[in-house]
Amino acid sequence: MPVWHEATAPWRADGRLVVVGVVQEQHRERCRLYAQWRGFDWPILWDPLNLTGARAVPSFLGIDEHGVVRWNAPRPDGFAERFLDVEFDPPAGGNAVAPPPVSRTLLADPARGGMLGPVHAAHARLLWGGPAELDGAIAVLEDDLDDPLRDPRAWFRLGVAYRLRVDSPARRPGDFQRALDAWGRALARDPDQYVWRRRIQQYGPRLDKPYPFYGWVAEARAAIAARGETPVELTVPLTGSERAGAPPPAEADPAPAVEPDPEGRVRRDPADWLVVETAVARDTGGERGGARVHVTLRPREGAGRAWNNEGEPLTLWVDAPEGWTASPRLVVAPGAAAATSREARTLDFEVAGPPGARAELGAHALYSVCEEETGRCTYVRRDLRLAVDLAAP
Repeated sequence: MPVWHEATAPWRADGRLVVVGVVQEQHRERCRLYAQWRGFDWPILWDPLNLTGARAVPSFLGIDEHGVVRWNAPRPDGFAERFLDVEFDPPAGGNAVAPPPVSRTLLADPARGGMLGPVHAAHARLLWGGPAELDGAIAVLEDDLDDPLRDPRAWFRLGVAYRLRVDSPARRPGDFQRALDAWGRALARDPDQYVWRRRIQQYGPRLDKPYPFYGWVAEARAAIAARGETPVELTVPLTGSERAGAPPPAEADPAPAVEPDPEGRVRRDPADWLVVETAVARDTGGERGGARVHVTLRPREGAGRAWNNEGEPLTLWVDAPEGWTASPRLVVAPGAAAATSREARTLDFEVAGPPGARAELGAHALYSVCEEETGRCTYVRRDLRLAVDLAAP
């Protein structure tokens, strides 16, 4: 995209070309950060549901003034001669541009979507309706999947809906795993769909990543700040998996992780104030027996507890059964800027075991917590059992 941004600048300036971007990204603010960093000045549309049907990114189309695709995968060199300087004939029968099946108007009038009106309206609710519309939209998409042979695009879009709910106040336990499973079902039916595969790999093990998907974020933030601008805020923090690239070269003699409470002396948390969820993102190839395990801990509503960000950080220690490995075994979650906070926190690590196998991993979390009513803070431990299933959904 940076190459096209520079190459098209004079054509856009003299009005000969209009550029519109469409991003296949679950989290739109990440696209906004990238665009801010690169200085993109064209409109960018958000298509997390893959409504365009894009199978790979980036892809480029040359569309004439009649709405007809005249050049698939154009190149900057020769673009003016082969496209801009050509006067194309209008298509037979009039203008070729058709209205999109999913638009904001369906929020008020779902019947305008035709036979697929309820489904298209559900897509519109996901894109424009906000958190209050998520439950209803998901219910429609779930009902649409009664047929097990349903178009795999429906599975992918249901997974997107679950993940949107994960990142909203409407989050429900198990939504993250539901999203991963739905994406896995879609990919199993269309293994060559690059966009769907990348969505799972975003949260999966490092051996399954062709490159670090978000390795540019730190550089972008620094460059934007150096220009005197405020970088776009990422409303959903990057997970360890999203920050990770391919595994680093093996060290000759790596230092082993040290268990923070080997004798179990830290007092167990007596209060059931934390909701603990586990989601497993499997290797999309399914041959290496690897996965990334995401453990999310979030305060239960009405429990009257909060994270103490002035105390010890939240840490997770993982034990793997015989025949399995976990890496890293010690994971530390960053705290918040405020003295106390109640946000969900996710720690993730990788496991490897026999392909298709199931296991239960032992783990314990250590954290500092404060009672909101009294202000009393304590350092406690929570013992966990983490179920990991490497079998495809």
